[in-house]
Amino acid sequence: MHLFLGLLALVRTLSADRARLALEIVVLRQQLNVLRSSVKRGRINDGDRMFCVLMHRLFAEWKEHLVLVKPETVIRWQRQGFRFYWKGKSRPKGGRPAIAPDVIRLIRRECLDPIIPLGEGQLRRVLREYVAYYNESRCHMGLDGNAPEPREVERGDGSIVETPILGGLHHRYARTA
Repeated sequence: MHLFLGLLALVRTLSADRARLALEIVVLRQQLNVLRSSVKRGRINDGDRMFCVLMHRLFAEWKEHLVLVKPETVIRWQRQGFRFYWKGKSRPKGGRPAIAPDVIRLIRRECLDPIIPLGEGQLRRVLREYVAYYNESRCHMGLDGNAPEPREVERGDGSIVETPILGGLHHRYARTA
């Protein structure tokens, strides 16, 4: 049985492209180093966590090669890293107003929980698009169903067109003429 599995692995290795194979080897070697460095149980430090998050971003098949941790753990580490990074960025500096905790919860719930931004640039684009949606399209009960930037009621018999916002996470609806 082991010989069959070894041959199967050899065929798979020979057919894989070099970049993917190199990344797979790097991931596996890193996990072996962690195992070797401890006597009882593999201890994962911050450097190991950062390595796993980086491989998650660069390596499409990263989940298949994890031995020491679950894929959900790597994603949790990435989210914790973003929280830590943005916690320092969002602190009031030199008279800047603090962001209300309710607003932070709203943005997390409606925008950031279902999306994993892959960098500061993408996070800024996502937040910019969400703020535009929030101010121009989202219905607010405190404003009698209108948006902070008021819009006219579209009357008529035209069909309703749905425009996806943030890749379909939210939608704007408008009536055609």
